[in-house]
Amino acid sequence: MQNEPRLPERKSKRKTILFLILAIGMGFSPILLTEFVLFVMAWEDTKEVSDPFIGLIGDQTLFELSADQTEYRIKNDRLGFFRPASFANPKPSKEYRVFVVGGSTVQGRPWENETAFPNWLEICLNANLPKRIAKVVNCGGVSYASYRISHIVEEVMEYEPDLLIVCTGHNEFLEDRTYSFEKNLSPSIVLIHSFLSNFRTYRFLRESALKMRETDRVTKDTLGSAVITRLDYEKGLAKFTTQSIDRDSVAEHFHFNITRMLSIAVDHEVPILLIAPPSNQKDCFPFKPNDAWTTESQSSFANQSLAQFQQMKSFESKADFHYFFGKALLDAGRFDDAKEEFDRAIDQDICPLRMNSTLRTILLEANTPPKRHWISVLDLQKEFEAVSKNNITGQEMLVDHVHPTIAAHQLIAQIITKHLQRSKWIQQSLSWEVDIVDEFENVIQSLDFGYFKRAKDRLESVKKWSRGQAIDPLKEPVNRNTESTQ
Repeated sequence: MQNEPRLPERKSKRKTILFLILAIGMGFSPILLTEFVLFVMAWEDTKEVSDPFIGLIGDQTLFELSADQTEYRIKNDRLGFFRPASFANPKPSKEYRVFVVGGSTVQGRPWENETAFPNWLEICLNANLPKRIAKVVNCGGVSYASYRISHIVEEVMEYEPDLLIVCTGHNEFLEDRTYSFEKNLSPSIVLIHSFLSNFRTYRFLRESALKMRETDRVTKDTLGSAVITRLDYEKGLAKFTTQSIDRDSVAEHFHFNITRMLSIAVDHEVPILLIAPPSNQKDCFPFKPNDAWTTESQSSFANQSLAQFQQMKSFESKADFHYFFGKALLDAGRFDDAKEEFDRAIDQDICPLRMNSTLRTILLEANTPPKRHWISVLDLQKEFEAVSKNNITGQEMLVDHVHPTIAAHQLIAQIITKHLQRSKWIQQSLSWEVDIVDEFENVIQSLDFGYFKRAKDRLESVKKWSRGQAIDPLKEPVNRNTESTQ
């Protein structure tokens, strides 16, 4: 007997599959509809896009279109932290547009944009790009940390960049903040949150939920649009304690923001160069060696001999111990050992105004193993050490704890240019290093006495501020909620 055809069973399977597809589609239809409605309404979240650690209140936009719509300029209300900068609208066809984003090192402090490395970089690029016109936009904000910089990175993607440079790492501990429960989330949850933040529906629901617990949110982990650092206050140095700086959470947050900025650039197919900024190793005493340290304190290790240091192992957690141990080793000609001690002093500093080794490693390993050909990293600390006496960076390169001399800014521009050439992101002119000499000198000659006088005054102010002696310090607010919402 022949077997009967089994067509009805096949049809039943097809119906089941179609039913499942339809059910799934119906399940997602409210989300798709909400996404469509939010898109049509041009809804955008106002507080935070994808940072699960903190929220930023207020408009974070850096640039605005001029009245005649011919250029974008840094907004007037942001000039307290940034220097004026602009670029053409629309973008000229031959322009090679570069945005350099970071803190005061990018801005060129204690000087101004004219002698900052982005300006020297523009000269270097134009010497190597005969068929293009380089335009380098300085987006360096005083005291800006990675969680603020990431918003600028997102914004400048709208302005057709050909290259993005991010230089960050010194300012991560400056603002007084405590993290909410999100800081304890696993990396996988943070990754899922970052992915879902690409959808308006998720961001809309998240922002609505945050509004429902607004009071709690502001108290815990919301920052205002203006940067207010711990050192801006009276007795600001006292705000830095072993517990309050929360090194592990800061490192997790820094890693998140570095990853986020890379993702933004990769999604827009914009080459991004991450730069770890340099620190003064041998000529900068730690800002707060221990919790009891005040502006009047003096270190007991200042006049110890090398033999005495080698017998004081119980003090290895003290930043001033490592600093003066490094000094003794340097005097003894043990340069490698001295450098290690200076780096330990930076890592142990309870007032971390210099990028520590943990943050530096996070940045330098952000593209390890290499993920995309348009991601690259550069360690300016290593570059500075290579040209410093005994391979230890000091006041010959940096005028204070982190800010380069004008000559060092010029060197940074040349280092970046050579790095871009090695990465094959730009071509190389055989004579560019000769061609830039006269142009560099012309810039210096164009600066008046007032330019250098202002820089000298700023430098003195920064040095006092960094030691907890800010000029015209802020009074401690009675209620932190009030401070956060200003």
